[in-house]
Amino acid sequence: MLQVKIFKLSTTDETALSELNDFLSKRRIFRKKYKISNDGATVTFVIEYDSQAVQSSGRSHNRHIKFNAHEYLTSTERAVYERLCERRSVHTKELGENAYMGGTNRELAQVVRRRCLTLADVQKIEGIGKAKAEKYFVAYLEILAEMIPNLPEITLEGEVPGSDSPPDANKGGFER
Repeated sequence: MLQVKIFKLSTTDETALSELNDFLSKRRIFRKKYKISNDGATVTFVIEYDSQAVQSSGRSHNRHIKFNAHEYLTSTERAVYERLCERRSVHTKELGENAYMGGTNRELAQVVRRRCLTLADVQKIEGIGKAKAEKYFVAYLEILAEMIPNLPEITLEGEVPGSDSPPDANKGGFER
């Protein structure tokens, strides 16, 4: 089930940063957003994560949890997701492969949630490398280019997350 956790850190507080990194390392993260205070003294992270999938050593304990995109996506995002699922089905059938080869439901949902418009954007998602992106996701770019710009922005205030990438908290950086 999708959950949200908010961390508010002082940019000089190494203990709080360690707690954030520990939290991130033990959960399957869908999205990380951040906002730096006007004075630069604090950073607020909003983390969307799967509360049922706890990770250990980088692997999920429960890989049998069924992902439900409808819990994860807004109603407008679901329309894009459904179009991607339809295209995946047709594309993988043409290739004589199983549908999941063209991207899992979780991967397709993240493509929509992260507002991916290029193969480079798609490759930032866990589980999608260059070969997979070029073989399958190139077929989805037309749908994404048509529909993603029409989706509302997501903000830290809770509407819908934007496309800014957060710093990689696991590397300890706050650079933009």
